[in-house]
Amino acid sequence: MAPLVLNTVIFVGGAWFLIGNLGDWLPDMSQPWPDWIDWIRGSASWLLTAVMWIVGVLASFLVTLLISGVVNAPFYDFLTEKVEAAHFGVSDPGRPWSALVGDILRSLRASLSLLLRWGLVMVLLFALSFTAVGAPLFALAGFYYLGLAQVDLTMARKLYPGGLRAAWARRHFPLIVGLGIPVSFVPLLAPFAIVGATLAFLEEPDKL
Repeated sequence: MAPLVLNTVIFVGGAWFLIGNLGDWLPDMSQPWPDWIDWIRGSASWLLTAVMWIVGVLASFLVTLLISGVVNAPFYDFLTEKVEAAHFGVSDPGRPWSALVGDILRSLRASLSLLLRWGLVMVLLFALSFTAVGAPLFALAGFYYLGLAQVDLTMARKLYPGGLRAAWARRHFPLIVGLGIPVSFVPLLAPFAIVGATLAFLEEPDKL
């Protein structure tokens, strides 16, 4: 429940903040326009308001996708551990308080590292997204990194080196992309996607 609540707060709070502040950039529609175009003032005001809401919601949507993985990383880390215990039918190993801070910092470092790589690749591809070839690559990269963020939690928890984790993800490119697609459209599904991604990794015969 905690990741769901945090994702919702990030999305709703971001949309509320952006929509509220984007309104300051809109032209003043309360003053009359010249008589020959004043008749479109009402329609233009409605259209600009609609665009402001759409931009605010979409921008908040993207921000939620980008930072929710880092914000929720400690919760997701525990979730993957519990899913693995349930999958193998063993008792939850739990964690001593002495290891809690270190585990949280490790999951945050792994998520931040992935976020930085994701951001760099997406910025480069965004510059190419206005071309016929670049647009599909931009979308595909988004799906891939969202899927990788889900599986990487389990691999990072097992302390696999970053190079091995990246190589495993490249060998399972279709699986990683498939995991990322649902979350790309419905970010609030992320906690459920973590469960599915953990099971997909545990059941995959090609291990690190």
